[in-house]
Amino acid sequence: MTEPTFAWLEITGKCQLACEHCYADSGPNGTHGTMDEADWRRVIDEPTAQGVAMVQFIGGEPTTHPAFARPSEAQLCGNCAQGVAAISADGWVWPCVFARWLPVGNVLGASVAEIWNGATMTATANRLAERFAADRPCVPDMCDPQCGPSCSPACTPSRNCRPTQTCAPNYSCGPCVPKDRTCGPDRNCRPNQCRPTR
Repeated sequence: MTEPTFAWLEITGKCQLACEHCYADSGPNGTHGTMDEADWRRVIDEPTAQGVAMVQFIGGEPTTHPAFARPSEAQLCGNCAQGVAAISADGWVWPCVFARWLPVGNVLGASVAEIWNGATMTATANRLAERFAADRPCVPDMCDPQCGPSCSPACTPSRNCRPTQTCAPNYSCGPCVPKDRTCGPDRNCRPNQCRPTR
């Protein structure tokens, strides 16, 4: 048996939706199971020590798990406020669409320029830049771990994203592609014709 290099972690059966076609039979009445946050942290660490290069949280809706309820800068990709920002329907401005707990202003009370160049955005951007200066995370395309990382939106639009070592697992492109043809950061993998694309 080949050692696994990728693992799905189905951390919950709970989901805000009730899709009849759900492969996991998840829904509003689903549970988070019996494993707590400490169990999941152990389960994440053990496979990586055995060579698993990437894990993907699945479920249910993984963000309904209590461990996800506490936002953390560690959950971010490292590009927040680095030439990007998000504005909500309520006017809140965040350094990234995934950093909603870090509001830097509201366009209903100030201009975008005032917010973007303001003290709160500057302090937030500096804090995040310092946090990620030494440890820039690799953010693969979680929709399809089979064909390597995607550089949007995690990497800058200049297409200078090149994963390194464990960030670039060498997966087979799928059951419809010959096994001797593998994907990697230097290959142009086409979507697998056997399954629908995003």
